[in-house]
Amino acid sequence: MHDFGFVHSITNTAANGAVALTKVWSNMLPFPVVVTCRLNCDAAVAGHAANYASHIISVDDGANTAPVVAATFTTLNTNYAADIDASPTTSSTTNSVIAAGGNLFVEVTQTSSGVALPVRLLKFKFRRK
Repeated sequence: MHDFGFVHSITNTAANGAVALTKVWSNMLPFPVVVTCRLNCDAAVAGHAANYASHIISVDDGANTAPVVAATFTTLNTNYAADIDASPTTSSTTNSVIAAGGNLFVEVTQTSSGVALPVRLLKFKFRRK
């Protein structure tokens, strides 16, 4: 099987523009897949120690269990250049597997007053485990 993927766009650009945990993809394949992801911003973002946002990528097993964090992108002391795909700030190879019937989730949290973020893309790539 070849790798495949999709792009999820997030357009809330205001500080405190949190996004609740949202299901963005379900694995309807009869086998588990491994997900990798990259973040791409329309404009540069300067990291900050007190006002920052976190993009949290989570997965579940499709059996009503709580999602587990697979990767996080944060602007906590991390800068993002415009139009450059960035790797996660933290990631877990164990939690990057989406079981058959499992789901992929995206959540954006804001700390303190948050940070205004440009339109950004989360790029997901899947491959058979």
